[in-house]
Amino acid sequence: MRCAEKIYTIVNHLKGLGKIFEEKEIKVKVLKSLTRTWQPKVITIFESKYLATMTHAELFGKLREYEMDLTRMFEKKAIDKKNRCFALKTNIPSSDESEDDNAEEC
Repeated sequence: MRCAEKIYTIVNHLKGLGKIFEEKEIKVKVLKSLTRTWQPKVITIFESKYLATMTHAELFGKLREYEMDLTRMFEKKAIDKKNRCFALKTNIPSSDESEDDNAEEC
């Protein structure tokens, strides 16, 4: 999400130099700057009818909320992966098999 914040910094500098951007154009540039991990949220925001009326604060709020959800999801996945139990197959004969072997030897 730091990319989005950098875009706003660049846009603010360009505004200082006299370049004018439409608000929707800036929001679209921010959303397009996000990585593939963000695609579900980006698509949802693009498909919503509120992009034109959404403020920058609302946009960043939605993106930060999604970022926290992603973080929680990755942490939960890491904990689940860490807590997995594996059953290992052994080659040691069970007591029933060893009794059968002993019976055959006698």
